Amino acid sequence: MIEKIKDNFLIILLFIYIIFCGVISLVEYKNDAKIWYAQDVEFYDKCQTDPSFSPACNNMYKNPIQKRDTLNTFGYITVCYRPIRLLSILMPLFVMIIVTLEFNRKLRKGYFKNSIMRIGYKNSFLKLYSKSLKITFVLPFLLVILLICCYFVSGNFDYEYGVYFYRFDSFGVENCKNIVLFLIVYLSNFILHGIFWVNIAIYNCRHNKHSIVSIVFSYIEYLLLFVISSLIGRTFFPNSTFSYYFSFTYIWSFHYGTLLGILIFSLVLALLSTIILLLSYKNKEKALSSLA
Repeated sequence: MIEKIKDNFLIILLFIYIIFCGVISLVEYKNDAKIWYAQDVEFYDKCQTDPSFSPACNNMYKNPIQKRDTLNTFGYITVCYRPIRLLSILMPLFVMIIVTLEFNRKLRKGYFKNSIMRIGYKNSFLKLYSKSLKITFVLPFLLVILLICCYFVSGNFDYEYGVYFYRFDSFGVENCKNIVLFLIVYLSNFILHGIFWVNIAIYNCRHNKHSIVSIVFSYIEYLLLFVISSLIGRTFFPNSTFSYYFSFTYIWSFHYGTLLGILIFSLVLALLSTIILLLSYKNKEKALSSLA
């Protein structure tokens, strides 16, 4: 038990940090939403007393007020509240730090070479790589927990009403008509982007013996790819929803575009980076010489 905690200590720390960010953001939203809801109810009551009080009495405030729906509450928190919002930029860095430190430790402390003697180079690398991928499930798992908490705050899934009354569309009305399909695609995007982050980190582990250097290079490469991808989208698809797909942070909130389009882009990122990574470690002699 103690050994497992030691092996996963950094992931546990990340887990705690994300929970902390989620709790802070959820509490802030709940306090704000309580005020907003009270103001809306007060306005509605005035409309019931005097329908001429405001033009809005005949449309938005014609029916009893509902709280913002669960999905829009979730999307609003992840986009508008700083603790969670920062994860869109910091999460790749956190993943790269954890993966690099763990991967480098096993590569250069004898574990990898001993494993090669037992099961061969290819199987040893794939085993080490597959263990690194477990971190890709941390964020999706915690986002599900946050979504469940959002339901207890909201109490409904009336997405169209949330968009109409609160004028905030997190994920697109069409994308949210099938909630199960939406959640599958939404969480899959984070897993696929997580694979992309892991691949960048492991690729640089081969070319940099020092973990700090490897982490810095990995994150700089990610930011450069982020900028280049965004520029490609804006250059080749100006004034088109396709341009949004090319933004790496668009997986957090995507009211433009389709579930299929976003998923395809995430899949391409994961597949291309995996191919490049496997090719970089394909040659046993070169890989081992760089690890010496």
